[in-house]
Amino acid sequence: DITITVHPSSYLKGFSLEKTLEGHGMPTVLVVNGEHVEELYEACRATVVVDGPSAVVCKRSMAPGITGVEGTSQGHDAVAPQSAIPYLESRGHMQAAAYLKLETVKTSDPRQYVGIGAKDAMRKVVGQTVVDVLSTMTPQERKESVMVIDSDLGGSTNFNKIQAAYPEIYVQSGVMERGNFAAAAGFGMHPDKQGVFSTFAAFLEMCCSEITMARLNRSNVFSHFSHSGVDDMADNTCHFGINNMFADNGLEDGYETKLYFPCDPLQAAKVVTRTFPLKGAGFENKGLRFVFTTRSKTPILLKEDGSELYGDGYEFVPGKDEVLREGTDGYIVSFGDAVYRCLDAVESLKKEGINVGLINKPTLNVTDPEIMEKIVSSSGVRLTRQEDWVGLSEAHDANDCKIRSSGTCLSILSFRNSISHAQWRRLTMSLCRLYRTNGRWQLSAIRQTRFDCQSIGFGMWNAVFRYRVGRSTPGMQSRVGRLSRFATSLCRRVRT
Repeated sequence: DITITVHPSSYLKGFSLEKTLEGHGMPTVLVVNGEHVEELYEACRATVVVDGPSAVVCKRSMAPGITGVEGTSQGHDAVAPQSAIPYLESRGHMQAAAYLKLETVKTSDPRQYVGIGAKDAMRKVVGQTVVDVLSTMTPQERKESVMVIDSDLGGSTNFNKIQAAYPEIYVQSGVMERGNFAAAAGFGMHPDKQGVFSTFAAFLEMCCSEITMARLNRSNVFSHFSHSGVDDMADNTCHFGINNMFADNGLEDGYETKLYFPCDPLQAAKVVTRTFPLKGAGFENKGLRFVFTTRSKTPILLKEDGSELYGDGYEFVPGKDEVLREGTDGYIVSFGDAVYRCLDAVESLKKEGINVGLINKPTLNVTDPEIMEKIVSSSGVRLTRQEDWVGLSEAHDANDCKIRSSGTCLSILSFRNSISHAQWRRLTMSLCRLYRTNGRWQLSAIRQTRFDCQSIGFGMWNAVFRYRVGRSTPGMQSRVGRLSRFATSLCRRVRT
């Protein structure tokens, strides 16, 4: 009877597990205190000897016997040292307690990144900014046009700030994301109303059908999915928010759907200010809007002169990519918490004489034609880095177009040079050299799909590479010739 919010029995008074089981026809339902072993034994024995289905409902406190943790949500993760040390010592585990006192127990990223300032939590900025926007509305406007539905995670998504400021529009609805999103979408079916929803990004996957229905019903829903990506995720892999693009699961002509992933706390505030209100000065926000943030704190990004990149004077424009550093030798395209790491890489490369640029893509599911043209005109090869995928990627020896990857995908690879259809075919097949491990070629975790050219005769890994071609040069012709020799070997491997 505990979540990060509080005790569900205090706000879901009508729910009873035992009555639910009885309502489904369970003839024998026994309720016991899970900490009373004798009582528990008697109940379990009764279920064994009874004729027919039966159930034992064990009601107990969270983390019994641990002072400072019992009965609270502090036991849902690793117990904090200030509570764990005296508990271990009281039970005679002195070595374990001594280990927790070591300064080396808590780890941190040892790298000193270039081009960043102080860190803050984007997820907390989002919740506070929603409160700030709501404060500009009259009480009647808030009550009539906004409904916030909580899935017991307001303490992590920072939507508890909304509850504290405006409890009349805040509904505590328990751990049931699908029903909660559907309820928010139902409220937002009116063109002048919007539902507000929040949970962890890992739980987005269970809402896919409801998201589709909301889009078909032209609902207005503003959603905050925190704990996106894999960075500093103390909640382990079950909380990795790696399928954020599932939210964009409609057809191109469907109702408006936008996915936003800011890259620092200041931009997070600007994104919410621009995308949360249904109507603003010269703009409207209709449809489904998803804002993704990380669990970990992210740093403020700085301009080359040391001032804040997303400080005073910056206005967020949905759908527009942003050039953070200019480059002539190519661009890195990134988003979210990967941006500050890429910025460090870009600054390091510039010091080595490699003039690589950096582009932030805060709107994930919209192409910016202007920036795409800029990327294509700058250089031969492009690398896209995204932290949602576990692992790192690198392009090296770009003149020979050799690609090595150890876990993620390279999603944009473009060429200025135009080549013939047959040469392009050989080149794309050659570039499928992937995942070389211990001298053996492995094609692991790659989605194989049919290429649009029927003459190739087999699938192409378009989750890995896409191409754009322009003008031809003799150098490209030579590279195609060298690469085509490997294509012959690759074709045999694919066909067998």
